[in-house]
Amino acid sequence: MEWETHSHHTKTRESNEKEKNNNEIVLDHQDLELCEKEIESTYTQTKGRKILKFFFPLWPLKIFKNVHLITFLASMLALRFVLSYLSLPIRPFGFKISFAWLPIYVAGFFLGPVAGMLFGAACDSIGYACNGGIWFWMYAIQEPTVGLLAGLMGSIYYLIKSHKIKVVMIFQKIITYSFICFTIFMVVYEYYILNARFAVGGIQKLNIFVPVSIAVMLIYFIVNEVQTDLLYKKIKTQRRQEYFVMYCYISKLVIIITTLFSFILGPTIFVEFIRYSTGLTPSNYLRYGSMFYLVPRVLKEAVKTPIYIALLTGIVFAIRTPMAQLYNLGFNKW
Repeated sequence: MEWETHSHHTKTRESNEKEKNNNEIVLDHQDLELCEKEIESTYTQTKGRKILKFFFPLWPLKIFKNVHLITFLASMLALRFVLSYLSLPIRPFGFKISFAWLPIYVAGFFLGPVAGMLFGAACDSIGYACNGGIWFWMYAIQEPTVGLLAGLMGSIYYLIKSHKIKVVMIFQKIITYSFICFTIFMVVYEYYILNARFAVGGIQKLNIFVPVSIAVMLIYFIVNEVQTDLLYKKIKTQRRQEYFVMYCYISKLVIIITTLFSFILGPTIFVEFIRYSTGLTPSNYLRYGSMFYLVPRVLKEAVKTPIYIALLTGIVFAIRTPMAQLYNLGFNKW
């Protein structure tokens, strides 16, 4: 009997220990599931926050409830109209040399794609309301698009925490080389293939501009290479490194927008605007085709683009610290 009692107690103890172990295993699984849910929730919040910060870099600040941001936007808006009045018109070709988009680049770079696009739309709308003229949708979308692209480039710049100098420089060179090759291709294609189909002899008068355009783009290539290499060799401090990275990003941004609006869409937009406003096709377009509007833009942008890049890089780099302090001040108040 004693053996049986001992055996019974032993079995009871074993069963209790087994049940206890099973409960602990169940609790461990529950804890593990809770931990996994917490990790997944944190990851989702982090990912969602990154997406939100990409499109709205100043979040959670409210732009129109922050005096400093309102002042910044008002200054950029005023500068936009001052620079537009300082432009140099090239009347025979229907365009002008201007740095009026400079404030839109700056505002978009710091405010992000959404606010940058809205700022560009505000600039265009206020300009149209003040100056009047004929509203044309292909002109109306240009400034919002500039603000959008500047905002995307700025968000990419700030999203990447540590920039690898050589990688950034390689991408900048790829964009620049593509820009030069594409421009030369456009000039040759317009002259020898597209315009030759319908031009009435006048196309022959522009044959001198083909080698001139190619020579100008090659000069631009040399200037860009010298400028980039000089900046790269001067990287000896953290500040120089930050400036070089900023230069590469701004260079890519300006070149992309120049290619889009000056070379790809520029001649087409101008001709379509003349058709829209007068109902007639420009006589120069009938004689020379889009070559008449493309070549002057190539010459203009080859000179203007390096200046634009240098000015924009200097401005953005100079105010990046005040903008960061402005954000921190507003965020602490918020």
